[in-house]
Amino acid sequence: MTKKRIAYLFIFTLLLFGCNDEIDYGLGEYRVDLVKIISGNTFSLLNNEETKLYSPFSLNGVTSGNRILLNYSQTGEQNDGYKIKINGIQFVASGTLENADYVAIGNSPIVFESAWIGLNYMNISFFGDHHSQTPYAKLLLESVIGSTYHISFRYDKRNDPPGVRTHYYTSFDLSPLLGPPGGGKTINVCFNASNYKPEYYTLTFEY
Repeated sequence: MTKKRIAYLFIFTLLLFGCNDEIDYGLGEYRVDLVKIISGNTFSLLNNEETKLYSPFSLNGVTSGNRILLNYSQTGEQNDGYKIKINGIQFVASGTLENADYVAIGNSPIVFESAWIGLNYMNISFFGDHHSQTPYAKLLLESVIGSTYHISFRYDKRNDPPGVRTHYYTSFDLSPLLGPPGGGKTINVCFNASNYKPEYYTLTFEY
């Protein structure tokens, strides 16, 4: 399987990113969702229906198939989705679940925040120490026991000096090794906690 080094690049707008609920701070209602890039002006929500979002203006510097956090306001309906106005974006490190046997990567400690499934993607948010080097992140399949997939999440600082606590989002495609969601599949994720001890998070691979 192709090994992809995942560089973290984040772009922030002047608008605050909120939760997934619609919020009105005097700027109009908006949502923040993790979406897949179809094109510069078309995006897909990571839900069972793959609801589409259509913008009249195209974003520059985005690549089809990658994921972003999209801050947007709905302006109308269109076919299989909604017309939107883009308020801002945050790039998300994207990758694919890989077999651990073929990957060598460091395992720096993190502060785990949450993990969730959207379509065939596992999305993880966490805090990691960062100074100046571009870190790597990978999701590795360690073993399969019955219908339980044991996976490790690795964050590699690349010998970066002590820095500041930084909030990251990552999104990994599970389907090449796990197939489609459903069928009673369970995922057990191990990560290196900030106390340098392994911790675990379990979730079901389903829509």
